[in-house]
Amino acid sequence: MIPVKYGTIRSLAVWYLIIPYFIFLAAWVRWMISIPCILFLGFSMYRISKEKTADSDTLNLPAVGLGIIIVVSVLWCQSAGIGGLFYQSPDHQFRNAVFRDLLSHRWPVTYETYGTGLVYYLGIWIVPAALGKVFLKWDFSNETAWNMAEIMLLLWCGIGIILLVLLLCLYFRQCTLAGIILILILLIGFSGLDIVGELWKNGLKIHDHIEWWSGYFQFRSNTTALFWAYNQAIPCWLMTMLLLSERNLRSYGIIICCTLFYSPFSVAGICLCVLVLAYSLSRNENGNFWWLLNDVCSYQNIAAAVTILPILAIYYSCNAGGKSKIRFCFEDYGGLTGEMTKIWLVFLILELGVYVCFLIRKEYKNPLLYGVLASLIINSVVSLGETGEVVYRISATMPGVFLLMCFVMKVIFRNPVYPLKRYRFLHTILILVFLLGTFTPAIEYCRALSAMKEQKAVCVVADDLKTLNQENAPINFIGYDIRDSLFYRFLAQ
Repeated sequence: MIPVKYGTIRSLAVWYLIIPYFIFLAAWVRWMISIPCILFLGFSMYRISKEKTADSDTLNLPAVGLGIIIVVSVLWCQSAGIGGLFYQSPDHQFRNAVFRDLLSHRWPVTYETYGTGLVYYLGIWIVPAALGKVFLKWDFSNETAWNMAEIMLLLWCGIGIILLVLLLCLYFRQCTLAGIILILILLIGFSGLDIVGELWKNGLKIHDHIEWWSGYFQFRSNTTALFWAYNQAIPCWLMTMLLLSERNLRSYGIIICCTLFYSPFSVAGICLCVLVLAYSLSRNENGNFWWLLNDVCSYQNIAAAVTILPILAIYYSCNAGGKSKIRFCFEDYGGLTGEMTKIWLVFLILELGVYVCFLIRKEYKNPLLYGVLASLIINSVVSLGETGEVVYRISATMPGVFLLMCFVMKVIFRNPVYPLKRYRFLHTILILVFLLGTFTPAIEYCRALSAMKEQKAVCVVADDLKTLNQENAPINFIGYDIRDSLFYRFLAQ
């Protein structure tokens, strides 16, 4: 048996989120600004690492179970195309281009020919790219350095998933081999009833990406998020799990601010749930205002607000794709029609309503459940960027989907065997609903296997774009007139 302490895993998870920002400060920001920021944040991490947790926050995991967590976590990442060792979804070509440019260009990354620069949430690639640059310094070929960096990206993402699974085991107090395996199954397989919506909307002509069955709205399953946007999904899940597990607000600010470097839209999407969690924690202290103020104004929260928020805000302000107004997505489709309203309602029923039916009996007094529902409903119809752009909606709803999964896990783990037949029946129906949801990740894998069969290769990579150093680079990843921007005039090295 191997003891796993919440305090240790929590510290490692926060370090995982903040290390890329440290490298960003050191390599992209002027030393007179970056050095004080690194010192302030470093002391914050020291305080977090020294915080004591209760003895009850320790689990003894079987060595075999820990081995399963490590192997399955890395294989899940590898099967999502991370590392280039399996099939990659089309969106990987943009992420591969970002990663290649981080590896091959001087930091900060600018494209002098076109007056543009790399302006994106770079967190997930910073560490593997920095290590990959070491191989270039050692005179390895560009292709060898790229292959090594890809492997390190796979391992880096695998570490993130391992920490996530350990946090889930600690939160739900699962220390048996069966409990660990069940957590992995629920994490990988959780989804809404996309297959039912696909059959309702399109009949037996099942597409290879059924989460867009409605044509307008989408909640990503966990596996779909990993397949299409691993760079946002992994840190988003870690942030969500950390916030859910914290027993005070002293580290909320630093956890949220660190995640901004990975997935700013996910941070925006979880804001309502954070307010609910803060309210619930304050209620545990009898609503004491001074307790709440003392926690919110902790050293680590203030340090994060001062050293992360302004720098990332100025950096992201350079992005060419973020200039459009925030709006309801209905505007992109000519307004809210009767047909769209019907589809939206059916979408909410299949993605949320079915699960809520099983949760409401035990959780109707839990304000977080209503926060999750409100967050998902609101963010499902919000757009930012070009007409038809869906990045905000599908990224901002990822934390809510993950929290919904946690509620389902809570029901399953709280009453694995019901003493009364009617509750046992409801429990069985919930598991059947979950199994219906697994069609979504299963179809992701079916599409991957089909592509590999067609290409007659295991490594079917999406790597056509190569670089963003071109005239018509996708605007979501670059900034125009970069040398005249606030960041490059006043902050960049």
